[in-house]
Amino acid sequence: MQTMHGVLQVGPYDWQPALLPVDEFHERLAALWTNLAGKGIDRVVIYGDTRSHAALVYYTGLTPKVRQAIALLRQGAEPRLLVPGTRAGLVSAKRLTWAADVELLGDPGKALGEWAGGAGVGLVGGQAMQSSLREVLAKQAVLVDIDEAVEAQMLVKRPRERSEEHTSELQSPMYLVCRLLLEK
Repeated sequence: MQTMHGVLQVGPYDWQPALLPVDEFHERLAALWTNLAGKGIDRVVIYGDTRSHAALVYYTGLTPKVRQAIALLRQGAEPRLLVPGTRAGLVSAKRLTWAADVELLGDPGKALGEWAGGAGVGLVGGQAMQSSLREVLAKQAVLVDIDEAVEAQMLVKRPRERSEEHTSELQSPMYLVCRLLLEK
């Protein structure tokens, strides 16, 4: 998803396991690693901000409320999320995602450098990433832009995503009334 301006969401947008269970996210991550097999990539950085965050939401459920957020994915490990803000805001950030490892984004260059460890790293959202942050990461690892592969995966809708029963937007009272009127 990309918007022209930062978006302030109204209403509840905490992760809701009844609508999108953790198994769905694990299946999405498994599909990502399958798509990347044989490409020498065992780690992925997903960058998202208030304007460009579709991949971040797709794999973690996290929508950045302010500034940027980063997901660090390693094959065979649970995702690590780095979010801006303060310790007090960390509690609310943790409610936005299924991932258990949510930390403050203090020095992103340092965190990414330590995590990358010289391995081949897939990068998602690199075009939206601040150039200084991208340069720091490029010094730490071989970056491979995988935006196209991720976008292709996101276009293939899984059964749960196709099911109207699990589409919260269509279940809202406003859309329900519109849908009923259109069916007449």
